This record gives sequence, C-alpha cells and structure tokens, in this order.
Amino acid sequence: MSQPLLEISTLQILDLSRNGLIGSIPLNIRNCSNLTVLDLQNNNLSVRFQNLWGLHWLQILHLSNNRFSGEIPSSLQELKELETLDLGNNSLTGNIPSWIGGAFPRLRILSLRSNSFSGEIPSRHSNLSSLQVLDLAGNKLNGRIPSSFGDFKAMLNIRFTASIFVICSEKIWGGVYFAVVDRIVNRLSNASALVDRIVHRLSSASSRIATRTRTQCSC
Repeated sequence: MSQPLLEISTLQILDLSRNGLIGSIPLNIRNCSNLTVLDLQNNNLSVRFQNLWGLHWLQILHLSNNRFSGEIPSSLQELKELETLDLGNNSLTGNIPSWIGGAFPRLRILSLRSNSFSGEIPSRHSNLSSLQVLDLAGNKLNGRIPSSFGDFKAMLNIRFTASIFVICSEKIWGGVYFAVVDRIVNRLSNASALVDRIVHRLSSASSRIATRTRTQCSC
C-alpha cells in the first residue's frame, strides 16, 4: 500500500479489493482516522490484522478472501461503529470469540464463513439486536445452536426482505443452508452466492449512508 495514501487523515473510503496485495495491513493505516469503509477483500494478505484499533469511525470492514490465519484479534473490539464485519474465506482458527456479541451494537452483517473455527457457537451473539446476516458456514463448529438465536428480531423485520441467516456447517447441519426471511427455506442450493449478493447490497447501502453522515457532521 502506498505510504502517502495512508497519511490522508480525511480519507473516508478505502477500496483496494481485488488486487495482489501481500503481507500485512500497514500500521500507519491508523492515520486514516476518519475511515468509514475499508475494503481489502480478494487479495493475498496473510499477516494477522491487528493494526485497526485506531479506526474509531469504521463501519464496514471487508477482509474476506485473503490468507489471514490465527485467531480473531481482540483489538477489533474497539471498532464500536462496525456495521459489517466480513472475514470469510480465510484460514482463521480457534473459537469464535464471545466478545463479538457485546462489542458491536450496530452490527448488521457478520460473515465468518469458510475458515477453520472450532468449538461451539457463542450464545452471546444473540445480543446483536441489529444483525441481519449471520454466516458461519464451512467451519468446524460443533454442539448445539443456542436457543437464544431465535431472538434475532432484525432478521424477521418485513422491511428487510433480503435478510438471511446462514449458520450451517457439516458438523451441525450436514451442509444444509437455512434462510430466515418471513419463513424458513430448507436446502437453498445457491446460499453462498445469495449471501455474497446480500452482503454486497447492504454494505453498499451502508457505505453511502456513512459517507453522507460523516459529511454532514463535518459541516
């Protein structure tokens, strides 16, 4: 990444997706303190992403389809404004952190699909009252789906007709996907592609709103 680019403190949207970036996210990205959208998906980044804690306005974080490994760094808890957290299709391991359920009150999209997470699904995630998309498919999860997951009220709001709940893994549901809209649809054959489209659509809408909001606040 260009070092001068990361010195622009007024930068709000940084999209470097679908390139050939390698290594880590530079430490000085924290100089871009007004970032609301950071999109680095579809690169070859591989070093753990611990350098984001200073991005207090960040609302959309796309890091999917890279080569990140290890556990989700706890420093992400400081990104209180996050609405989209997409870490799918990496090589992340360990348990899914329970702190996710309490760290992001505005979170609408959480995608951790196609990693190597193990253990049980934290029941605390049901505290994410704004969540519309939950995708945990393609991991190594076990145990029961928490009964409290029936409390995702935002998924059942008829105003959001594209809401989807994908929580499947071979260990739990044998690869069968479930979608919650106004009813449950079993064996949705193209769930992965559908989730990708929904995440893109909701993130794009959030990006436009975030940009307008920050612009108004700076006036």
